Amino acid sequence: MPSYTRSIYHVVFGTKNRRRTLNPAGREPFLTYCCGIIRGTDSHVYRINCVEDHIHILVGLPPTLDIATFVKRFKQSSGRWLRSHSDFSDFDRWQEKYGAFTVSWEEKTKLIEYIQNQEEHHCTESFLDEFKRLAREAGLEWNPLDEE
Repeated sequence: MPSYTRSIYHVVFGTKNRRRTLNPAGREPFLTYCCGIIRGTDSHVYRINCVEDHIHILVGLPPTLDIATFVKRFKQSSGRWLRSHSDFSDFDRWQEKYGAFTVSWEEKTKLIEYIQNQEEHHCTESFLDEFKRLAREAGLEWNPLDEE
C-alpha cells in the first residue's frame, strides 16, 4: 500500500522591523519568483501574497521537507532576489521569526480567499495584530518579548 501525506501550512512573516519595503510596483514579478522557489522545493503553492511589510504563503509540503527548512530556503532565496531589484531598494532582510500554522483541507479554500484579499484586509488590521490573532487562533500564547 502506498503512503499518503498532506501537510498544508499557512506561513506568515514580516520584513525586518516590519518596515514597509515591499513596493507594490514590483510585487507581481516578486510573487512569480516566489512561486518558482516553492515549486523548486517540490512543494505546492496554493496561494501567496504580500503587502508592504509581510508575506503570506499557503503551501503544501512534501513529506521529505520540514517547515523550518522550507522557510529558511524561501527567506534566503527571496531575500537575495529582493535585494537585487531596484523596486525593493529599501528591503534589508526578512524578520528572523515566522508563523507556520497547519491547515486542514477543509480550511484551504477560505484561507486562499483570505490571502488573496490582503490589501483590503489590512485597511482594518495591522500586521502585528493579525499575527497575534493567528497565533491565538492556533492555540499559541503570545509572548510580547517575541516582537521584533
